[in-house]
Amino acid sequence: MNTNVDNSINNAEQRTELALTKIEIIQQRAADALESVDLAVVRVTELNASTTFIRDDLTARIEDIATSLTCFEDFFSAVPQARLNSLEVGTQDFDTIEEGGMVDGFIGLKFTDFGAPIGGIVILPNATNTNFRVVKVADFKCQKVTTFFNADDPDVSAPNGNVNNDDTLQITLDGTEYCLRLKMGDGKTEGIEVDFTDVLPCTTL
Repeated sequence: MNTNVDNSINNAEQRTELALTKIEIIQQRAADALESVDLAVVRVTELNASTTFIRDDLTARIEDIATSLTCFEDFFSAVPQARLNSLEVGTQDFDTIEEGGMVDGFIGLKFTDFGAPIGGIVILPNATNTNFRVVKVADFKCQKVTTFFNADDPDVSAPNGNVNNDDTLQITLDGTEYCLRLKMGDGKTEGIEVDFTDVLPCTTL
């Protein structure tokens, strides 16, 4: 009789221990699940923040482009359409005035980076003296820029001054340095060629 009771007690204890073990396993799984949920919430929060940042950044870029498209019409108003060109960062040996075209007269260059406007310049070439006068420079919002100089001859005042033929302007636009090299041929119809890059120093062009 006592043996049966002892066996029953042992069986009950074993079942209790087994039940407790299962409860611990369930509790651990529940804790792991909660941790996974917390991690998922954190990731969703990060994703939402990233999505918001991307959306705001794209919205700002679109607004900037719209502003540039509007204000550049006024900025380049003195430049004939045929003498107005877009110049992407990295462009080399671009004929802004092809050979046979008249050199004298305003020239406009819109600067772009991956197609987005970053600034512009109006230049007045002088074929007689084979040099260029910088009329004005602006950033992508058409705000006046004076942070530029002749990289080949830093002692010569570039803003609203003359730049010698085949010299390079170093221009700061939105905190980034760019190099614009201006080259004209001999004579009034020999064309004008330009380089535009962000590779420093500018004197290596």
